[in-house]
Amino acid sequence: GAIKDIRMRGPHKLLENEALRIIKRLPQMTAGKHDGEAVDVPFSIPISFKLVGNEKVEKTTSKNEVTNTGDAASTNLSIPFTVVDQVPVFPGCENATDKKACFQESIQRHIRKNFNYPLEAQESGIQGRVSIIFNISKEGAIKDIRMRGPHKLLENEALRIIKRLPQMTPGKHDGKAVDVPFSIPITFKLQDGSKESISFTKMAIDIDGITPEIKETMLKYNELIGHRDRLLKSNTEKHPVIVKLDEQLIVLKLKIREQIEIEKQKE
Repeated sequence: GAIKDIRMRGPHKLLENEALRIIKRLPQMTAGKHDGEAVDVPFSIPISFKLVGNEKVEKTTSKNEVTNTGDAASTNLSIPFTVVDQVPVFPGCENATDKKACFQESIQRHIRKNFNYPLEAQESGIQGRVSIIFNISKEGAIKDIRMRGPHKLLENEALRIIKRLPQMTPGKHDGKAVDVPFSIPITFKLQDGSKESISFTKMAIDIDGITPEIKETMLKYNELIGHRDRLLKSNTEKHPVIVKLDEQLIVLKLKIREQIEIEKQKE
């Protein structure tokens, strides 16, 4: 529930220091929860400093009254996703009635489609949540990706997933394109605390640098995963056919790891 990792960007150090002073005075809070567990929750908000008449400074922080956003594009400031007038548009959401909901659903779909639990993390029993925050720039590009998780293996996989996000239509505030920060967690969880059960997850085969030989092995692995999933709809994991499939999958998994290690040694 503590305030930490305060980051800011503004037109002058004097304004940044005052914004920092304000945020540091926030009280201790009750921590946020996700899936029943206390988690870190990133939050962003603009603090505007605007000269009005003969007065030197006016500060506004209202979520509904962001008075300096007309200058946001020119000063390259970020406008939070929850505040921005028009959220960035994910490809395919152009005609959606609720573009914000469509954006969030599309992000989740992208994560599910590209998710690949790192093999080494599975075998080492590494699991947990990676918190990610990134900017959709005023050009619609993904940039400034930052993350924090329980292990570098999981952080690297989360980074790979987010880097594969498509170009978007930028968000707008007061009619101008602006940077929009967005945060989302990616959870890596071993089923029933078991290292081996979660390891039977389809592998992404469109990763840069994968040789045709490795790709062929991965395709075979994914094909067996699909067959296994279909059998599990009407059988338990102890069924003789599924046990046999599991043995084949373990052999293929080890073969893929060996092939990757061989390619790394060639570099």
